[in-house]
Amino acid sequence: MNEIVKKIYICENDIWGEPQTYKNIKLYPIKISEIKYKDLFYELFCYPKNFIPDKIIFKMSYLKYLLYVLSGWYGKTPSEIGNNLKDFLEYITKKDKIEILVNKESDDHIINIGDVELNEFDFENIREIVLEQNGLSVDYIEEYNIELEEKLKAFQNNDDPNFDDEIFLFCSILNKTLFEIKNYTLYQFKYQFKKMVSLIEYKSFKPLELSGQIYSKNKGEEIIKHYLRHNEKLGRYDSILVSREKYTQTSDIFKATKPIERGI
Repeated sequence: MNEIVKKIYICENDIWGEPQTYKNIKLYPIKISEIKYKDLFYELFCYPKNFIPDKIIFKMSYLKYLLYVLSGWYGKTPSEIGNNLKDFLEYITKKDKIEILVNKESDDHIINIGDVELNEFDFENIREIVLEQNGLSVDYIEEYNIELEEKLKAFQNNDDPNFDDEIFLFCSILNKTLFEIKNYTLYQFKYQFKKMVSLIEYKSFKPLELSGQIYSKNKGEEIIKHYLRHNEKLGRYDSILVSREKYTQTSDIFKATKPIERGI
């Protein structure tokens, strides 16, 4: 999260599904039942930009990138993407007077939301806020790597549940109906689901760890973390990557290069 957004972002609002505010504009989180806007969120805000090895694109604002680069990849015109963006912004701001204009002299874009004028830099901040309040981040999106993405898919082997599976599993385990959870925000659902899984794993596998039936290769390392522990944000590929420090401690290659301890 950049420093400007960090100063104004109220994390507790995400817990209760309350909006974040940027320049007096309220930005409301997406509800899991709003399929159209969930799809627009992923289409408009969740595509990585910096993985493309092109200096022009790297220097380009995300708004220009969205309108002129992504539009082509989606097989749409900049006008169509612009209309989708206006539709999405109307949904998250609850405003119905939104314009996307171009300054012909500077070629910069301006977004008017009511009586508030936003420039391309403002849009970067809004994108970061919208990602955060819906359980993602710019860092997570920009970590995208084609080779690692393929390795991640191979590692998951299609065993991970999709969004539909998660919805029905969540309702089944917590004995809730679909209508009881339809107003959950993406953030609320994501983190409650994560806590639910942590609790189930702890109850299922902690007794096995304590009895020695399962154990870590690293002596003394705890495998099953307590469900009350804070869930740290994980990187996109943390499930398949090992930190340099852990690798040097556990790899047989590095073990072979350690000095031999000799008695006196």
